[in-house]
Amino acid sequence: MPGAALAEAQGEIAAAQTASEQLRQDVAENQKHAQEFATHLNQYKALQQDLDHLEGMHRAAFDRLAKLQASEKQRAPRIDVLQAASPSVAPYWPDYNRDALIAVAGSVLFGLFAAWLADFLSGPQPLPTFPNITLQHSWLPMVQGRDGVAEAPTLTASETARLPAPAPMPRQLDNNEISALIAAANEESRLAVLSLLSGLSPEETVALNWEAVDLANGVIRVPGPYGRTIPIEEPLGGLLAVRRKRQPEATGTVLRARGGTSVDSFEKSYNTLPMMPG
Repeated sequence: MPGAALAEAQGEIAAAQTASEQLRQDVAENQKHAQEFATHLNQYKALQQDLDHLEGMHRAAFDRLAKLQASEKQRAPRIDVLQAASPSVAPYWPDYNRDALIAVAGSVLFGLFAAWLADFLSGPQPLPTFPNITLQHSWLPMVQGRDGVAEAPTLTASETARLPAPAPMPRQLDNNEISALIAAANEESRLAVLSLLSGLSPEETVALNWEAVDLANGVIRVPGPYGRTIPIEEPLGGLLAVRRKRQPEATGTVLRARGGTSVDSFEKSYNTLPMMPG
């Protein structure tokens, strides 16, 4: 029994020592935390003092600013707005309408002055006179003059009204006249006229051969220095198709005389065609 009590007492002593050691560690750790807290507390107090000092400086600066603004408002003149200004829809300056009217009026006056000055400098214009008019035509008889020299008869201005009217100037045919001309022409002339109307020159029309005509693609490829491609339109296409059937060999020129030889007189005929009077 005494041994059991001693062992129990020793166990309690070991437990007490363990608890005491734990307490010592807790106390040391708490002391460490207390020291850290004291250090942070001192830093906080220092920062709080600095903040209080800055806030005091800020309040002093704000009070000084308020005093300065109040004194400036007191010194400034007082203005009372009776009515707010309305926005303007037109420019204040310059006045474009006025300037435009001044420019137009100035231009008209300057033009009138220039015309008057030109008339003033040129002097009075002589009145038109109608002297005797001497005309010489094959249908007027020659008059024997001095020294045996033939002179043309003299016509007065009143006699000129009895002269025959001049021959009318040549003009181009209109669409109806061209249609009538094509309808009245024979096949060769019709083909030549349609070729000329399509854009070929008289020389190119006479020299046009079947190698340059592409009926499949509907174009005429004109060779030479002014080579170009001309589309084939109706009724030229139909005439070329009919003539192509008559010339299955597809060689030589398109235009041919009745005997089958190449035509070389279409250019002369074209140049000597009479123009319709105006």
